[in-house]
Amino acid sequence: MIRPLESVAWGEHARCWTMTVLVVLGLVVPRISLGLDLRVQGESQLEAGVRSAGTRLVVSGALRDDLRQPLSRRPIRVEVRAPDTDEPVATRTTDTSRRGTFSIAFDVPPGSYEVEMRFEATDHVAGASTTESISVVPEPMELTLEAPEVVRPPVDAITLSATLLVDGMGVPAEGFLEINGDRVRSIDFDASGLVRLDVADRLQPGGNRVRVVIPDGQHREGTEAELQIEQLRDVTFDATVSKVFDRLQRGLEVQGRVSGEVGKIADANLEVTLRYQGNRPPRSRDSNEGGREDTRTSKATEVPTRQVETDEEGRFEAFFERSRLQDGPWRADLRLIPDVGDPFEHSVGTVRVDRTFTRWVARGAGLLALLALAVVGGRELWWLVRRKLRERRERREAREARERAFEREDELAPVRLDEVVEEESRSERSLFGRVRNVWRDEPVVGADVALHPDGEGDTRLTSTDEAGEFAWNELPDGTYTLEIRSDRFVDGRHTFSIPHDGTLAGARFDVVPVPLKIRRLYQALIEMIRGDDLWGELSPRAIESVIQEELDTRVEGDGERPEGAENMASRLRDLLDDPDHQLDSTADYLEALTDIVEETYFSQRTYTEETWELARRLALRLRDVAEQQGEVR
Repeated sequence: MIRPLESVAWGEHARCWTMTVLVVLGLVVPRISLGLDLRVQGESQLEAGVRSAGTRLVVSGALRDDLRQPLSRRPIRVEVRAPDTDEPVATRTTDTSRRGTFSIAFDVPPGSYEVEMRFEATDHVAGASTTESISVVPEPMELTLEAPEVVRPPVDAITLSATLLVDGMGVPAEGFLEINGDRVRSIDFDASGLVRLDVADRLQPGGNRVRVVIPDGQHREGTEAELQIEQLRDVTFDATVSKVFDRLQRGLEVQGRVSGEVGKIADANLEVTLRYQGNRPPRSRDSNEGGREDTRTSKATEVPTRQVETDEEGRFEAFFERSRLQDGPWRADLRLIPDVGDPFEHSVGTVRVDRTFTRWVARGAGLLALLALAVVGGRELWWLVRRKLRERRERREAREARERAFEREDELAPVRLDEVVEEESRSERSLFGRVRNVWRDEPVVGADVALHPDGEGDTRLTSTDEAGEFAWNELPDGTYTLEIRSDRFVDGRHTFSIPHDGTLAGARFDVVPVPLKIRRLYQALIEMIRGDDLWGELSPRAIESVIQEELDTRVEGDGERPEGAENMASRLRDLLDDPDHQLDSTADYLEALTDIVEETYFSQRTYTEETWELARRLALRLRDVAEQQGEVR
């Protein structure tokens, strides 16, 4: 198809105009874009804190962007204001470090303050601020110094460390260093209250007095501390080696004194070594039955080095046992080891060790020791036999005492009285007694006292008076049983003969109240199961827990305790007779008996002998169950 000539011409013109427009835009648009002002502002995060070290306020923190990257070389303004005041007490500006951290300190008077920390916004980072309140209380500053005490030049460095604390916290401060009275430099403690200085080029030979001073501030008192550094270029050893035959010590002793340019050297570390100076015998190559070499000869020349320290006068001493020394000449080598630098060395003249004579002395002493050992051994054997017999007797008596705790009646043991009311009635045929409550140490009034003859004769009856006393005179010859009864006490009895030895003409009879008897019964049971008496060390409930843990049992039920003395006997009867209250294990019986002990012994109430009898029945059941289960020791 052939297009018209006009159409072809118009298409060429359109392409030309299009190219012209594109060229113009390419030249104009870049110039327009260069003229645009684009601004981007990031976020900032200011983390800061304030602490008080006496009257020294320490402000520290860090400045970061929203990506937690540090913002370094940025100004932080800190203002300290007192309450109700417009003008700041102190103002200071500091720059953040390369890591974005900052620290600044102020001296302020005691009081309460608000501290504002502020970072002003820039073109590219938004501002941030924070405020904290703090109270300032005066506290003394504590300055401590640490440095080597003894040095020997030449050395590369001698470090002096100083720590400044206020109430246990480090505090930044300014001070200065003095050596031998001359002020040598200013020092700045960091935020932790620490500073380390190299003083090697400032020390002189001999003793050096090193002093750090913190001057008084506007609102605080200064402080200072000092120490002594000995710079030793030469050391003098005045030492000797001598034989020692003193008491039980046998061997060589090295002693002496160490001094430097300025005199004695105190608290210095010293190594003392003995070295054998004779010809060393060859090591034996004969093997024993185990195939190991016999090295007994060589070991005689191996002496461990002694580490000693000089005293305040520079003196020292070191002792070496003769059993480790071979016969022959020995020399002592001394090494004074400074805190910094090379050691000082010195040798002391030789001493010869000869043990020929002492061997015979040692053998004689050995024989004497064997004789003494035989004597001591025989004595120890005798004491061992006596201790075993005493332990058997104590176990037997404890077993008998436990058995007596279960008896229905107590065997009364009369205690002779030093005086009685009717002195003339005292004879070998009279019976005069006082009945005492052994628990509360008071007379028992109105107790029934019966005297039963063993054979023919009538029973004699009486009652104790207000002093707890009773008496019978001119009793016929024979054997009698004295029986004492009271509602609140366990029955007691005592058998005796007339005529007697005079004891019963004035005697005291101690009767046991029901609560105390129940407590003794409880102790006896616990000792049978546990093996030892826990009463007095633990409460009844704690004793119950220990016993149950040992028996590896668990208490059933709700553990409620009995209430009131008037219901104790009825509850005990229900516990023993009602099938619904049957007890199956030692743990069940132990809990019930613990309730009884706590109620009777600690309630301060009185209980009749019926309560004791019911508790005894319960304890007997507990003992029987424990014996059946093999839990009695």
